Amino acid sequence: MPQEKKQRGRREAKKRKLDETVLGSESNRQNLDEDVEIIVDDDHPKRIHQALDRRDYTAQDLPFYGLLDEQEQEYFKSADSVIELNQFNDSEERDLFLSNVFKEADGKELKIANSQSCSRIMERLILLSTPAQLKAIFQKFNGHFLNLIQHRFASHCCEALFLKAAFITSEEASLEMESSPSMESMFLNLVSELKPHLGFLVSDTFASHPLRVLLAILSGMPLEASRTTSTLQSKKKEHISVPRTLANASETDKTRFVPTSFSNAVDEILHTGMADLDTSSLRALSTQPVANPVLQIMLELELTRSGKKDAKNPNSLFCKLLPDDPLVEGTESAAFFEHLLYDPVGSRLLEVLVTHAPGKTFNAIYRNLLSERIGIVARNETAVFVVVKVIERLSKDDLRTAMRYIVNKLDVLVKRSRTIVIKTLIERCRAREVDVQPIADSFQTFYGSQLPQTIAELLEIGNKDTVDMSVDRRKQLELHDFPKTHISLLFQSMLELPSPLRDLFNDALLQISTPDLISMAKDRAASRVLQLALTCKDQTIGFRRLLMKRFAGTLSSLATDIVASHLVDAMWEGSSGMKFARETMAEELLRDETSIRDSIPGRAVWRNWKMDLYKTRRRDWADESTSGGKTDIEIARDRHAAQKSRHQQKAEALLRRPPQKRVVEA
Repeated sequence: MPQEKKQRGRREAKKRKLDETVLGSESNRQNLDEDVEIIVDDDHPKRIHQALDRRDYTAQDLPFYGLLDEQEQEYFKSADSVIELNQFNDSEERDLFLSNVFKEADGKELKIANSQSCSRIMERLILLSTPAQLKAIFQKFNGHFLNLIQHRFASHCCEALFLKAAFITSEEASLEMESSPSMESMFLNLVSELKPHLGFLVSDTFASHPLRVLLAILSGMPLEASRTTSTLQSKKKEHISVPRTLANASETDKTRFVPTSFSNAVDEILHTGMADLDTSSLRALSTQPVANPVLQIMLELELTRSGKKDAKNPNSLFCKLLPDDPLVEGTESAAFFEHLLYDPVGSRLLEVLVTHAPGKTFNAIYRNLLSERIGIVARNETAVFVVVKVIERLSKDDLRTAMRYIVNKLDVLVKRSRTIVIKTLIERCRAREVDVQPIADSFQTFYGSQLPQTIAELLEIGNKDTVDMSVDRRKQLELHDFPKTHISLLFQSMLELPSPLRDLFNDALLQISTPDLISMAKDRAASRVLQLALTCKDQTIGFRRLLMKRFAGTLSSLATDIVASHLVDAMWEGSSGMKFARETMAEELLRDETSIRDSIPGRAVWRNWKMDLYKTRRRDWADESTSGGKTDIEIARDRHAAQKSRHQQKAEALLRRPPQKRVVEA
């Protein structure tokens, strides 16, 4: 008996499983609530099946706005491709095409936004729309936002609509433009529509993202800087864009004017919209991956807008999360704080809390819950990020105390790749002008004479597993090797601070073997340490000379390496004030001119070292090499000023010379 032909693959298996689910729930389709509005142009069974196939089965109370027919789908798909390619002859042809697409989409906006295959063009039309066209789309969506932001595809269109409308609102507010209806009033109507339902929207898989964007717009957050953060958008989001030539330049402005009515709207959302959620509900949402980012924004707005006032208001989010006052060990709030501290999701909310909490509240949290065990907490892979935020806010005296507890666990922190704590501690000590001698003593105690070997091991120098790998594969591993990156950043922070830490690291660096130093130069993370060791401020000339001397005879191979070539560039700056050492390295580069010029990194090194000038006019190169890295025009100006000064001195000398007596012959 012949078998049914089936296509293989995970997508096809998933599709078959979904089809079986739809066919097995025919009774469920007919038992929809009576108040659900179903708008369908045609009752063709195939199209009904496609419509139900694209719906979210967990939200059957959402209305269905109908489907585009096959011709309409093909038209909008092709229009989307044309807009993305942007191969128009001139702007007039482009504007005419976009005008026709807007006309074709008129009256079908809701269908397009809910369509899996055509929702992308709706996002692009929103990005390319004029203020009048955008307001028209906003009005078509008005009254349906509660349903649209919960839809898998329409929610992305709502995000694009809010972001585009935010800049138009800013323009109208800054120029005091009067229009009816104004974009400000549209946003306020949107808030009124969503406010009664915020309790469940914050935890909705799709609605939480537009809600975050809306809060950022109303509060005046810099949208361009915030859009790249995971707080507003998921890392998996498909970013729909338009060609740069079609984008509006005003939308990239960092300054954005926000109407005063938006501030009242934010207060309504924070206090009225979330009033129904009690302590237990908020604590449950704080560890939910979908709701947590929304609560982060809300908590940040609450603490930054009113600060001390909301920290004591019993109806505020802060007091609902941590109602006990004072917050001490043994209370329910302290237990919840401890739970958030080690929760991968809840710790992000805790970072916001310790960053923006009023000073008195922060000091109480730190001294009662974290002070004496901050070194132990820092060992945890989740709590370490909260510890970093805490260190950034510590006072000078508290920083000294925290340093004592952290350095006792330094070897464990390094072993577990929690070096971000040590790095932050060093940076804050530099900012607060706190002596870092205890950190240097701790390194000396735990590692002693093994510090050079430890540095090489932490940077994974001489790793035999990567020796035989291809360049692309090694690059891929290096870019995703976050522990090694954090180790590199720690060593760089030690070098940036003129202190016993730098002296300790300098001595250890000079004790590393030459083959390991060359391997460090060719490693992306380790090479940055060597570059900074040569170029950091106030580095001693003796150390720079000894370090560069270790690379003698290998400059040609380093200059042609895509990573190590940056170290050779750093040697130009590092050899400032060392005329003989710089000429010796330039002579070595000149001997291998052919191989250096044949590679792309080598040509960059040749240009940065001004080797063409070295070949033809060594005196000018020597003058330039002692000029402290000045540009050609700056060197020419200095030369002209020096020549002018010499002429002026000669003229003054002639004027001061006494007149000579003329001898008249008889």
